[in-house]
Amino acid sequence: MRIGSWAQARREVAAILEKINADPALALAAAANPLLALQELGYDVSPTARQEIADRIRFGEKVSQERDTLRSEIFTHAARSFDLDSAEDVHAVLFDELGIGQGKRLRSTTPSDLALAYRPSAASEGASRPRDPLEDLEHEHPIIAPLVRYREIERSQPPFASPETYARLRRGEGRVPNIRLTARMKASRTPKA
Repeated sequence: MRIGSWAQARREVAAILEKINADPALALAAAANPLLALQELGYDVSPTARQEIADRIRFGEKVSQERDTLRSEIFTHAARSFDLDSAEDVHAVLFDELGIGQGKRLRSTTPSDLALAYRPSAASEGASRPRDPLEDLEHEHPIIAPLVRYREIERSQPPFASPETYARLRRGEGRVPNIRLTARMKASRTPKA
């Protein structure tokens, strides 16, 4: 079955949860990466729906909408879309294509430096996070402010488990408690006419 949107995924949630909860190892793996669980169950999730579902699960409705707005703004400034989660793509767009930071000494100019700044802090909740090296360029180009905000939001929640971690969970490696997934959905509010 093809899932093309968050709304369609919501309509299928009861059937999805029934399948997931029938297998405790799948339930655990689905908690770690629900998109890989959908794929394992035979769902074909479109790239647009994949992004929307991931954002809604990780960040909720309001922040998901903010991320969508930020992506649109960033892509408009870049004059193309690119993988915002790839340090190499971000580096290529900012420094190679847009020529940002020409003639300035930057704390970080390599893709690997950008990736390190982009990872979530291992520090405890409430501790300050490392400064994003892109903040040094905030007045260089209008793409920087929305990109820094996007990265700040991205760092605020842990990412889904990697395919390797998902596979380990499916094999039952490691000790974990019994888990059962439930879903809580807010009713959509439609404006009164």
